[in-house]
Amino acid sequence: MNIPRADLRALTIFATIFGTAAMTLLIDKLFLRPDTRAFAIDSVYIDSADAIISDAAYLDTAYRRSYGRTKGSRASDRQTYATPSIRVETFDFDPNTADSTTLLRLGLSPWQVKAIYTYRARNGRYHRAEDFKRVPGMTPETYNRLAPHIRIGEAFRLYSDMYHDADASGEDRAAGGDSHRGDTIHARSDGRDSDAVPSTRELLPPREKFRELITLDLNTVDTTTLKKVPGIASYRARKIVEYRERLGGFASVDQLSEIGDVIPDELKLWFTVETPIIRPLNINSDDSRTLSRHPYISYRQARAIIQYRKTYGRISSLSDLSLLEDFTEADIRRLTPYITF
Repeated sequence: MNIPRADLRALTIFATIFGTAAMTLLIDKLFLRPDTRAFAIDSVYIDSADAIISDAAYLDTAYRRSYGRTKGSRASDRQTYATPSIRVETFDFDPNTADSTTLLRLGLSPWQVKAIYTYRARNGRYHRAEDFKRVPGMTPETYNRLAPHIRIGEAFRLYSDMYHDADASGEDRAAGGDSHRGDTIHARSDGRDSDAVPSTRELLPPREKFRELITLDLNTVDTTTLKKVPGIASYRARKIVEYRERLGGFASVDQLSEIGDVIPDELKLWFTVETPIIRPLNINSDDSRTLSRHPYISYRQARAIIQYRKTYGRISSLSDLSLLEDFTEADIRRLTPYITF
């Protein structure tokens, strides 16, 4: 077979190039490249790092978590590691003076200790054992373990905790469980028997209570007189006067129930309403802020009154408000004693 000279030359050049390339690859594989095993990069990295972590028991847990985030996302790469256990101790301490070493030994984390130091640096103080609940990250388990061992120093305690309240006759608790601060005996936060603390009765004359049922005008009685009623101490007396100020005066004894569970029904027998409303609302001149401060008028209702005045002029009677969808018949009925025109 006769092959043209030009084709023969091209075929020779192609064969030469192919042979040279094949020979180069063969020499490189047999003589130049070492015999190595192929490993997945992730596996080599992870296996080496795992060995380091296993040997370094002193590594911090936070560092271990940081390392875990740098690993691959494959399920086979996600592993958990045992961290060194920290010995948690329980002993008496004062959270106002305990140093960082003491707090760490009690089982608090470093960031909780920092929060305590920051709080104390800003003149914050723990006056009662339960104040320690405010520590960020505090759990019931930790608090219940530490609470019996919290010892508040005398310099940081409240006088109301150091001495019995003058109303500690138990009348408030018998009348409805008024256990608010200042109206009951507070146990010592250092766990000692409260009988060892001198009673205020040794320092102050006891407050006299009414021995017979009398009626007091809700719109004129003051807190001192209110506290003479059996079953009423500082907290309840303050709540009655505060609500009277918000209302502008009581229109009925039944309004005591609006304060909540603070005033039991049996205490209503001691009161009457004889003085008229002290501070009524002028529905045609008071602004929305003044109107909405009243317990019976919401901010939305106050805005509706203002809009009505702008649109229709003066309000001549509360029946005009019945045209507004924001007011029900019950709203208008209880507002009646408090409105002037």
